[in-house]
Amino acid sequence: MKYIKSIPNAIHSEKVFWGLNGYFGFVFSEEKIKKSRFIVVSVMPLIILSFVLPLIFKIFGFYHWYLLVLCIVNAGGACVDIFNIILVAKQVPSKGMVFNNGMRTLFK
Repeated sequence: MKYIKSIPNAIHSEKVFWGLNGYFGFVFSEEKIKKSRFIVVSVMPLIILSFVLPLIFKIFGFYHWYLLVLCIVNAGGACVDIFNIILVAKQVPSKGMVFNNGMRTLFK
């Protein structure tokens, strides 16, 4: 059975960085990624942390007001990801490749 990998070769690549920045976790990749995959990678934190995880907590009865606050904060922080999705969707050609070079996001 095939599964969807968001970031190609994320575990073994030397171009993918994982870490904590203060209180927040992040993943940064310098791999070349298709436009559609970039959009999926950008929207996944919002979907998983703000919708799927609270639903799972609610199903198993582990739902607390503090978790709701964290989900709302995550949704607010995801507005930058949504802005990136809009920019990439409008500016990058349909078969384009997106990659990060330091603080710059470029496409080909």
